[in-house]
Amino acid sequence: MYLSLFTAIVCASGALSSILTAPCKINDLNCLENGIKSAIPQFLSGISDLGIEPSDPQFLEIIEGNFSGMKYTLYNTTIFGYDKCKLSNLKLSEDFKKVHSEANCSFLSMSGEYEISGQLISIPIEGKGHFNVDSAEFIITVDYKTKKYQNSDGKSHLYIEDFNVKAQPLNAKYNFQNLFNGQKELADTVHKFIRENWLKITELFQYPVWNTSFKKMVNNMNMFLKNVALEDISSN
Repeated sequence: MYLSLFTAIVCASGALSSILTAPCKINDLNCLENGIKSAIPQFLSGISDLGIEPSDPQFLEIIEGNFSGMKYTLYNTTIFGYDKCKLSNLKLSEDFKKVHSEANCSFLSMSGEYEISGQLISIPIEGKGHFNVDSAEFIITVDYKTKKYQNSDGKSHLYIEDFNVKAQPLNAKYNFQNLFNGQKELADTVHKFIRENWLKITELFQYPVWNTSFKKMVNNMNMFLKNVALEDISSN
């Protein structure tokens, strides 16, 4: 049997009391679903009392991608739209070692500063300036590796040790300003190539972004879970 990960987000006290509800029985799926829906928006907005930053919008200072023949760096990137994602099939195994989540994100937007050089599949690319990426839909699947530990309060808590992100893009539009130092003809060629090959390019570019983004989100989750004891979230 599986227990939703975010049961751990809907049962606690103190700084969390304003966003949490009463414990759910492990087999009460309706209770778990309602708890998830009520807790996630507040989690994404951040919880200042626990030092948890907002995840929507999410600010990432630096993202680095280094591939065969091409390298890019994104600076001061902001991601918008996680609050538009609808979670489903979110599970936690009975031994508390595996967590699975799926999300359909109807809109995601990312903007910041970029620097890129190398070979973009079959054409050269070079530039430095502002960028933005908009996606009409993304399906994101994340598998987490978790462990239980006993805190100083004598109670058991969850900790996320590792994660693996898989993402399926259904649409993406890119805009890189100042490609080739403003040489319009070369820049137009690259943008045309990106429009015609957006799926391959997204599959190439995306994982440094997701890994950096979810690393920060997992840090927030662990700060959250540190304040939630397993003994307080389950009832028989």
